Amino acid sequence: MWSPDGYGEALRFAAERHGDQRMPGTGWPYVVHLTAVAGEVMAALTREPFAAPDLAVQCALLHDTVEDTATTAAEVAARFGAAVADGVVALLLIDAGPRALAAAALAVALVGWRPDGAWELAALGLTPAAVGSLAAVWRR
Repeated sequence: MWSPDGYGEALRFAAERHGDQRMPGTGWPYVVHLTAVAGEVMAALTREPFAAPDLAVQCALLHDTVEDTATTAAEVAARFGAAVADGVVALLLIDAGPRALAAAALAVALVGWRPDGAWELAALGLTPAAVGSLAAVWRR
């Protein structure tokens, strides 16, 4: 199961870094999007066992921090570790809704590369570059 402490730490970091950013077209604070993605991850974690649930949840919460703020991957790594930073960087390449992002964050949390997993990611609409980045993270 994922750690509430890890969730809180990642959410606070993301909220601080995104500041007053709003979700386009809604005016809602951007953390609403981040928590929606994390919620999808946490829901999936209740149905499927993953070796690194904290990694999946933290990547979900932080997935736009490097892309949409002045935060660097090195800062994410210093605070949350290299695996989370690598997962966040892999998720930069995905232009999708919360469910596809959640699925990708879960994929990042899998231990070991599964050669048959690439088609599953492609079925989510992920680009070949995103599949390749996730594969590199999986191989760790």
